[in-house]
Amino acid sequence: MAGVAAQQPYIQCIKRTLNAALCLMNFPSQIVERHNKPEVEAKSSPELLLNPVVIARDDEQVLIESSVNSVRLSIKIRKLDALDTQITKSFMEFLERRAEHYYIMRRKPVFHDGVQYDLSLLITNEHTDAMAKDQLIDWVVAFMQDISKELSDIKIHVWRYCFFLIFFCCSTVGGKLRDPPWKVVKDGTRFRRRCRRPCQAHEKRRAFPGDRSSKRRIQMPQKRRSQYDSPNTPFPYFNSTHTHRSVSGREKSRKTFS
Repeated sequence: MAGVAAQQPYIQCIKRTLNAALCLMNFPSQIVERHNKPEVEAKSSPELLLNPVVIARDDEQVLIESSVNSVRLSIKIRKLDALDTQITKSFMEFLERRAEHYYIMRRKPVFHDGVQYDLSLLITNEHTDAMAKDQLIDWVVAFMQDISKELSDIKIHVWRYCFFLIFFCCSTVGGKLRDPPWKVVKDGTRFRRRCRRPCQAHEKRRAFPGDRSSKRRIQMPQKRRSQYDSPNTPFPYFNSTHTHRSVSGREKSRKTFS
């Protein structure tokens, strides 16, 4: 909650600046007849451009460039280390490849006054005519906050994955780290999951470490066989003589079915 409260002045400043800049109108080009292009992109008439506004907070900042018929909003996201830089770059490339779904997003961010921004939005008079200005401003601010939250979640997930990977590699190679409960160890020819409380069979095996026959003595009770189950043939009806085990599993008897 403290971080949200500290970010409120920054958000309010962006809202008020956008509210003043989004007073757009349809204005055709003064150079090319019957052309209507965003002047903030074309920059064909300097008298139609307003002074750019930079709103900064720590390492993050927003650039708002206004003109008579368009506004360009560029966002620079806070990056603390190389991992943040790589995650932000990959995530922005993912969004820019899908810019057509976001109507106001540019496929390439802006480079202005030696600062490379991560994301740029272009709002024209057509957007303000089709959408409510207040709702458009609220969406832009919510979009900025969602991006920051998503990047933080991705970084936490990457750190968690790296921690488990390093733990697993060190435990497998034979490091001094303690074996985690999820470590998969090899037991004979089968792989089992290490549990915190060993079962009864493991306790008995530990009781006789030198006796190799201890594994043979510890066996699961055999499944009770039906009188129609034959150990020799898959179907007992192919031969009249059928051999099966009794309930105890030690004696064998022969029965003849007519």
